[in-house]
Amino acid sequence: MAGSGSGKKLDVKKLIEEYIKYRIERPHATFLEFLRYKHMKKRKIRRLTPEEKAKIKEALDKGYTIKEVAKMFGVSRTTVERIRGVVRPYSMSRERAEKVIQLLIQGVKPKEIAEKFGIAVDTVHVIKHKVLYPNSEFYRKMHEKYAKYFLEKKESKAVS
Repeated sequence: MAGSGSGKKLDVKKLIEEYIKYRIERPHATFLEFLRYKHMKKRKIRRLTPEEKAKIKEALDKGYTIKEVAKMFGVSRTTVERIRGVVRPYSMSRERAEKVIQLLIQGVKPKEIAEKFGIAVDTVHVIKHKVLYPNSEFYRKMHEKYAKYFLEKKESKAVS
């Protein structure tokens, strides 16, 4: 049996014939590249052209949401986020992280902060969590500065 429990027998002769045709089109391709190509073709996965990526960026700039753009272009939201260049917390500068915290303290909603900085909403929550539960010197300093605010806010919600 071949594959991940698909129940189909592997037709080696057919596979070799397909690989030979693939190598004629792409003489420097490896067998692994051929298998990836087959997998992408089977799952109807395609690579976006630079023009399509530019159109996706234009749509985002026009104000369409990630979900809307993904649906328009027939790709996943993750693909759109990669094209947009969502910043992850580990690559965020200290100054930007501190600005995120200051905006949270001012009462700005995490979704608005995420849109302003071009990051995921979850990233805003991760930064807040790191301030409350620091694991590095940078976040320990921020903890001393800002954690009191978040803890008081949490306690006031619990009381009401």
